[in-house]
Amino acid sequence: MKKYMKHLYALICGRVDLIATVDIENDKGYPIVKAGGLITTELYNDLRTSTLLVSLEEAVCFSNKVSSDNIYRKIKKLVESDSSFLAIDEKFNNSNGLKKCCGSLVAYPVLDEILTAFSIEMPQLFDQSLVSAYLAYISCVISKKSQEESEITFLAALMHDIGLLFISRKVRNKAGCLTGSEWRQMQLHPIIAYKMLKYIKGFPIEARKAILDHHENMDGSGYPSSKSGESISDLGLLIGLLDDIIAIYRKKFRPLNRSLNDVYPIVQMNTHSYPDEVLSDVLQILKEVEPSVNKDIDVDTLRDLIEYTYQQQLFINKLMDIIGQIHRGIIVEDNDKDVVKLQRDYDNLSVVIASSGLQESSYIEWLHTLNGEGSSQLYNEIEHTRLMLEEVIYRVNSFYNSASAYSSKYSNEIAVKYKVFVDVYASTIYPVVPSSLENYWNSSSDRGV
Repeated sequence: MKKYMKHLYALICGRVDLIATVDIENDKGYPIVKAGGLITTELYNDLRTSTLLVSLEEAVCFSNKVSSDNIYRKIKKLVESDSSFLAIDEKFNNSNGLKKCCGSLVAYPVLDEILTAFSIEMPQLFDQSLVSAYLAYISCVISKKSQEESEITFLAALMHDIGLLFISRKVRNKAGCLTGSEWRQMQLHPIIAYKMLKYIKGFPIEARKAILDHHENMDGSGYPSSKSGESISDLGLLIGLLDDIIAIYRKKFRPLNRSLNDVYPIVQMNTHSYPDEVLSDVLQILKEVEPSVNKDIDVDTLRDLIEYTYQQQLFINKLMDIIGQIHRGIIVEDNDKDVVKLQRDYDNLSVVIASSGLQESSYIEWLHTLNGEGSSQLYNEIEHTRLMLEEVIYRVNSFYNSASAYSSKYSNEIAVKYKVFVDVYASTIYPVVPSSLENYWNSSSDRGV
């Protein structure tokens, strides 16, 4: 565990002070810091290069650690500040059960240290993990799980992304497309978390397995191990689904004052990826939230939305045509795991598109013939289409990451074919959002519509 804590202390160094948990002495027994003494950034850096009787990682802790009470209060604040989460809370939450879930964290040594580093290094992702943990707990309430099962579920959802603390900032903060080597590095974060949590006494194996599996897909298109079917834990699939929903909601829906209920069609596009018992609880959570009510939109802005959505569709069609041509010319051998993984990625992408109905020629033709005449009902229809297309584009980007990783790792004929797609994707310009739409969305957000 020492190597992990050494990394975390160095990562957060300069943003929070440390406290000595024991007397710190050099190799000759000379006292440097008394137990309880404050260790500034400058002193910490000096101690890192000194020879000590006890390793530095065993002798210090963060001065202001995240506590169980902090976690509970932060979750309540996040819930109460969001009308969608508040509606869910009023229907399902048992505050006493949630408090017990938060209180259970004290049973695991250094968990507070890890969560403190997480909250400082990646505050937005930390908040997202808190919401994931909360909704995972709500799913346990719906399915009438025991308090012990609820605590394990809460713990796994809270800790699922801590492996990202050990991925370089350059990679995890990169705005553009990841290179093949960068994507392979990102795919390590579930494994890192799984291995690190092994050293925490009493940490439930069910939670560790779920954390390892939270990016796996039932069709084998996930990572880090391309598991499929029943080899993936249901808890891992639940956490992955909730995390996707929260990320989509916080990035694409909430800024436009759209409700969590509006994520429903996107979940429906991906029903093939989850077992019924996982889906049913999550869909019940979404149904408890009222759909959005949009303000009036003028005809010209609606026309711009239609045209923008149509251009998104053309963008997808171009890339899917290339991917399809590549896969029709590839003979997949079972022993080539990386190519099998890419084939599964493509199959999964194809199923998502088919589930949405967005590539049906009649729908595309209908979209292109619209002139913007209509009510807010037409806006809702087109906006749902746009958001589903963005989900498809997200999936295409995931395929790009896998193709980029493969083409940078190998130099065979198949790698050359994938490199064609990688180059086309990188050079294809994503449709530009019209200024009228930006203004409309901003005004909706400002007015709290």
